[in-house]
Amino acid sequence: MLASNLAVLPAPWSRSPYLNGEFAGAPVRWVHADADACVLVIGPAARPSDPPEDPDRIDYLLGLGDPERIAGLLRDVVRGDASVVRAEVDPFATVRRVFVEDGTFAGAVGERVHADLGLPAAESRWKWMWADSPLAVGPLVSPGRASDIGLSLGRLTTGPADGPVADEIGECLERAFPDASAGPCTTQALGWWGVRDSGRLLGVISALHVADGGAPHLSSLGVDPAARGRGLGKQLLSVAVRDLLAEGCAFASLGVYTANEPAWRMYERIGFQHGPSFVTYRLS
Repeated sequence: MLASNLAVLPAPWSRSPYLNGEFAGAPVRWVHADADACVLVIGPAARPSDPPEDPDRIDYLLGLGDPERIAGLLRDVVRGDASVVRAEVDPFATVRRVFVEDGTFAGAVGERVHADLGLPAAESRWKWMWADSPLAVGPLVSPGRASDIGLSLGRLTTGPADGPVADEIGECLERAFPDASAGPCTTQALGWWGVRDSGRLLGVISALHVADGGAPHLSSLGVDPAARGRGLGKQLLSVAVRDLLAEGCAFASLGVYTANEPAWRMYERIGFQHGPSFVTYRLS
């Protein structure tokens, strides 16, 4: 999978699953890279490219690869040692979001670059993970476990939910994940999947379209607290990934807070691969 807009990046960065999944079609403003790390400013995916002089343009500063080397590449750009834009242009003027590998600003060089960029306190730390093959989970119904007899698993919608299904998903999320980032009617939804027990919805997951030509991003995975500990979250992930791959998607991705080690360890065990581990910043 190689998005045409990323062909300007040197290998291996042009083949980055993260960039191809999340930023396919997004305009690359500039890039500075070597074999160990890559820093670039890129526009938002699936949005028109606003002119550079537009003060409201939202661009992302991304740093991938070795954290110490990312800091060094950023230092090159800050000092003007790397000609990534015209001399009179601030290469960071349009940046509003910063996603770099955690640890980039940990050393002396990183601390200096952090100060030079005028970054605020970190917004979050999270991992991007992806799966390009079916996940390794056991059967939905465990032989001999009576509590599993009424379980069923499947796709609820092939896009945003509406009508009674939307109400049902919304009610489930209120119990299972009230702070979910995607709701039943989110327009970017490629579909919703659910697990039921004797007809009652116990858990859901959605897949979101984030970029034309990109890969779906799994979101809003939630299981009713009363039904946790039965592996239903893994089952939801498995059926969603299975269906998305069957539809021709190269892979599916998800994000998880770095501090939530039990969750990302579980994703790792069932077949998700590790991508970047980010520290992020939001600029005003």
